Amino acid sequence: MAEIPQMTGGGRRVREFLLENGLLYGAGLAVLICLKIHFSRAGADDLQWMLLPLARLVQWTTGIPFQRELHGGFISLSRGIVIAPSCSGVNFLILTFAVLFFSFVHRIGPLRSKALWLVLSGVFAFCLSLAVNTLRIACSVSLFEWDIYGDVVTPGRVHRLAGTVLYLAALLAAFRTARFLVRPPLFPGWKDSGRDASGKAPAGVLSPVLWYLGVTVGIPLLGLSGAGRAEGLGEHAATVAAVCAAVLLPALFRRGIPAGGRGDKEFMTSGPGGDSIRPDTGGGSPFPP
Repeated sequence: MAEIPQMTGGGRRVREFLLENGLLYGAGLAVLICLKIHFSRAGADDLQWMLLPLARLVQWTTGIPFQRELHGGFISLSRGIVIAPSCSGVNFLILTFAVLFFSFVHRIGPLRSKALWLVLSGVFAFCLSLAVNTLRIACSVSLFEWDIYGDVVTPGRVHRLAGTVLYLAALLAAFRTARFLVRPPLFPGWKDSGRDASGKAPAGVLSPVLWYLGVTVGIPLLGLSGAGRAEGLGEHAATVAAVCAAVLLPALFRRGIPAGGRGDKEFMTSGPGGDSIRPDTGGGSPFPP
């Protein structure tokens, strides 16, 4: 009988959470679905909103002239480089928006502030995608000229590794920047989960790494994306997993959380009957950021 109030209280907290955040979660999910459907069906002409500023930034950064090719994106005839829809960075835009919006919207106060964060997440994701993709293309142009290639070190593998490192580093930086921006005074009503102040959980690393793994590896492996049918998915998954592990494992050990363990008792305690419950953190969200 002692467990019933806890279950009822937990259910009440979940209902309150959904009433407070359900509308914005639905709006964020609608944005993701619309972007994904648009990208899956769009050709180069439909993606001019992303390809045109990207080509201009790459041209300004590298000094390589690009011209528009009808139905094909942008091409540099002198260097044989094509900025096609697959290079647009829309998938990274979608991922960045998801990480920024869904990681923090439930920690922001009034509905108006939550709606503002929805807009800012989209703007930030768009600008970051353009910047990171410009850097990725510029690095790829430079790396292709290096005399390092052979049977094992191929241009494709170096391109994949460089892109993974750049994308994950940008996602980590964006997450940490957003965690600073959504706090007062810019966003009054910030709800602290009690975990940031403890310094134990690598919140600035774990969440974006898991998002990156789930979207770039998990979804294709489950066959929920067209990329799941592409050749070389196994090598792509291994590369992404290795880079994520290189970032995540040192953070876990440095914070004192044993790999595969439950972590410190301050984050998770045992309730009656051995059930795991999250401690009350002063009215914050029942879900971690």
